Amino acid sequence: MFRIRCFGQLGVLRDGVALPPGAIQPRRLGLLAILASSHDRAQSRDRLAALLWPESGEERARGSLAQALYSLRKDLGADEAIQGVRELQLNPDFVESDVWEFETHRTQGSLDRATLVYAGPFLDGFQLPGLAEFDRWLEGERGTWARQHLEVVERLAVEAEKRDDRAGAVKWWRRGAGQDPHNARLTVRLMRALARSGDRAGAIRQSEIYAALLERDLELPPDPTVLKEAETIKKAEAAAHVTGDWPVPVSASTAVASPPAPVPAPAPAIPVPSHDRELSHPIYRRSRWPYAVAVVAVAVAAVAIAFRPKPQPAAVANRVLAVPLTNRTGDSTFNLVGPMVAEWITQSLSQTGLVDVIDSRTMLEATRNVNDAASLKDLAQSAGVGTLIVGSFLRDGDSLRIQVRLTDAATGSVIKEVDEVRVPASRPTLALEPLRQRVTGALAVQFDPRLHNLRATSSQPPTWEAYQEFLLGMRDFGNDYESALAHFARASELDTSYSQARLWTGSSSSNSRRYPQADSIFRSLDAMRDRLQPYDRATLDYFAGGFVYGDWERSYVAAKRMLELAPGAGHALFAVGNTANATGRPTEAVSVLKRIDRNRGWGTSWNLRILNVMARSLHRLGKYEEELAVGREMREREEALGWVRLTELRALAALGKKEELNQRIESAYALPATETSWDPFSPGEMLVEAARELNVRGDSALARTFLERARKWYTGLSPAERGRITNLRGEGRLYLTDGDWNEAARLYRSLLAIDSTSAEHQGGFGITLAHQGDTLGALRTMERLRQDRAPYRFGQPSLWAARIASTLGRREEAVGLLHQTVRGGFTRSYLLHADPTLAQVHAFPAFREFLRPRD
Repeated sequence: MFRIRCFGQLGVLRDGVALPPGAIQPRRLGLLAILASSHDRAQSRDRLAALLWPESGEERARGSLAQALYSLRKDLGADEAIQGVRELQLNPDFVESDVWEFETHRTQGSLDRATLVYAGPFLDGFQLPGLAEFDRWLEGERGTWARQHLEVVERLAVEAEKRDDRAGAVKWWRRGAGQDPHNARLTVRLMRALARSGDRAGAIRQSEIYAALLERDLELPPDPTVLKEAETIKKAEAAAHVTGDWPVPVSASTAVASPPAPVPAPAPAIPVPSHDRELSHPIYRRSRWPYAVAVVAVAVAAVAIAFRPKPQPAAVANRVLAVPLTNRTGDSTFNLVGPMVAEWITQSLSQTGLVDVIDSRTMLEATRNVNDAASLKDLAQSAGVGTLIVGSFLRDGDSLRIQVRLTDAATGSVIKEVDEVRVPASRPTLALEPLRQRVTGALAVQFDPRLHNLRATSSQPPTWEAYQEFLLGMRDFGNDYESALAHFARASELDTSYSQARLWTGSSSSNSRRYPQADSIFRSLDAMRDRLQPYDRATLDYFAGGFVYGDWERSYVAAKRMLELAPGAGHALFAVGNTANATGRPTEAVSVLKRIDRNRGWGTSWNLRILNVMARSLHRLGKYEEELAVGREMREREEALGWVRLTELRALAALGKKEELNQRIESAYALPATETSWDPFSPGEMLVEAARELNVRGDSALARTFLERARKWYTGLSPAERGRITNLRGEGRLYLTDGDWNEAARLYRSLLAIDSTSAEHQGGFGITLAHQGDTLGALRTMERLRQDRAPYRFGQPSLWAARIASTLGRREEAVGLLHQTVRGGFTRSYLLHADPTLAQVHAFPAFREFLRPRD
């Protein structure tokens, strides 16, 4: 199957793999684009000949078209790919196109999917010099598709506003304003959305950006409606500061460490997909990453470094740090070039083993706040770096001039100047490979002649468009896996050789529970693991091991390797802490997680997750006071999130602090239920979990009060809400905790009718059979669960089999099944001591040994 990609850069893919540049001649590509854009509207041969061969006579033009069609059918390997005699069109049985998909999604109302398909302006950057008629056709088509895309974006923005999705409204109005930055109406709608979301400073800054762009590009004053809206928002902001009733959150626009660069003279912008303007525009999307674009690049790595201040490691000459190049163009659209060059050089050097290079994730985070020579020197000293790769780039007409040099980290003196690289400003990634080769050659002279072998080996950097999609994915990773997955997948499609994008596509798939998709991606990457850099190989094993296959020991070993490769990196520390907790090493988990700097960089965004894993380990260790302190910090950070309250409630119940527990239950009772949070939350399940912890501590009276209240919560739901699968399961766990076997049996029969393959549905019903005296039925259910070998179950079948075995008094068998549960990928052993379905084994020595920490 062939795919004609028309949005963004024109390209042809065969079975998902892009044909190499030059495989199809430009006019033939133009012919394919015309046919793709026409879709089911056949084009006459005369029309095509006039568009593409106007310089030839009528007869010669028809001959040139016939030759082009013959060659195209040969290039595509399918005579049927282009059908028709007098009028031509692409055969959808052999060819597909992104423009067709966009039109289908748009007309069917799948607006989100339509925006994902639209990767940029139609045939962005494609030219056929001297063909004026083709140019007019191209401009018309480009405008038509751009207008349709903008209509889709506006519809999404309006829909987000109607459902009071403020973040979504900002996202879509920002995308619209990014596509048409001179449009006053779109600018005003974005400003209003920003103000409603609490980012008043960002709204005001947006008006300033609009005015600057209008002056720079069109030499026009700003529209009065924009100025009026800015004044309205400024007055509201001033009033909020006076009354103190609305603290203004830090926004991307207010968090830039240095003053905004002056607006440069008019110049052609880098061609980027329109929904990437969030990165190329001077204003960036308000999110949990409140930094400028250079810091967004830090999010690519999702790593926060915390070099130990004492003792300082001794500097080693061949320990190298590549620093993101300084943007001296005065144009923020080039901000990604500096980090990208540093990352590409770092990745290449890390594969050699001939120099000790700071890995790219650590490099990006470590250099986030480095903005002068003194801080750079301090950084190098803390990391034991002896040699720095530094540089800058500036604009010269339509070109970028990039200069790089090796310097002594201690003195700042220049060791070696690298020859300047000049590339078109529209294609900055062309600089990556020559810079890599020149830097490697310079290092070879200084440290190891064998590096010349690497210099001679050509490698393929990711495309500029793919790299920007990758950054958008890393920005959303951990906050919105669906969005992250879409961006990573798009990066992989734009550049099929971009293995790092595929790695994070897999990790996003596993985190959003698309396990077969993640499995397929990870297996394909494993087949080419020798081509991955060492840190990416370790990251692959970390994500694939536990998150897909349930093999947390494999993930633990991989996480330790990540930490060896990037000592002090926040993401690596979290990986070790997370897997140590999952594999029964809570002491190590707490120790490692405490090393993460949660007040800057990556640690600030993952703060709640870090604390949550730490709390789980503390609970298993019985350190309830420490767990309570962690839980209080979580609540204070995010009062409105229900799931962050669970840690505090669990600790209060374990400590028997009834009065405070009741207070916290009351304050959390009105919080909304959530299914997609780190831990699912509902008031009903919160009450049941608190009751379980109280029961195991001997306070059955308060536990009874909580269970009765949980019952009222479930029965008080509307029929539609009560019938949701998550609420039905929560109600089932209530009845198992309360010992109401008749209601439990009724409910689990209903759940089995919905999904008879679910281990929880089978297991819950099996427990009711055991309590109602149907031992044979319970044993049959237990055996079915024991034999369940379906993938991606993460120990659930054996866990429910163990619960049935415990209910039947088969204690040794139950504990054996629990060991099998952990080997299958179950990570919540810290809750089993309070599990009422395991009450028969709670005092059993083998069970106590099972719960004993490994460290």
